[in-house]
Amino acid sequence: MAQRIAIDGIDKFTDNSIFKVDASKSGNWKASDKIVKGLYNNIFLSTKLVSNQSKISALTNLNFQLGTAVCRNPNEGKIIILFTDNSKLTLEQASDIKCDDNLDIEYYLGKSLSDIEETLFNLSNKDMDSFRVYFAKGYKDFAVLENKRQIIKDNYKLIFERSKI
Repeated sequence: MAQRIAIDGIDKFTDNSIFKVDASKSGNWKASDKIVKGLYNNIFLSTKLVSNQSKISALTNLNFQLGTAVCRNPNEGKIIILFTDNSKLTLEQASDIKCDDNLDIEYYLGKSLSDIEETLFNLSNKDMDSFRVYFAKGYKDFAVLENKRQIIKDNYKLIFERSKI
């Protein structure tokens, strides 16, 4: 399994429980961990669940290393995921504005526990075909590598199972 539990503990300052999973075997991203097609399309996936007594949040993070600087979209930042069954899922951007050639963008997996669980259920059971990311200057489409589809589903499955606790 190509998953690594990066964080599983309690933040001593906030008392939040944090569970983070990287779609990677090691602590650093390697070219073999990228989830999309294209020579210069190095995109890496991680997902985290943050909870305490009163609330829960779930975020998926895409790390973009595209060889050129890109900027998060300040107003309409989102990702639209297309599954192999032609169904779609839209996630809203959670990150602030920033431009970089090594850029992390976080997306909300839902606003309520039921939304989060429904999103995680779909992400952990459907094969991702491709996704469109909206940047500050337009959008770009990325095709998911076929041999990464199960790894992506497994990443979300670990978070989904933890959300049930």
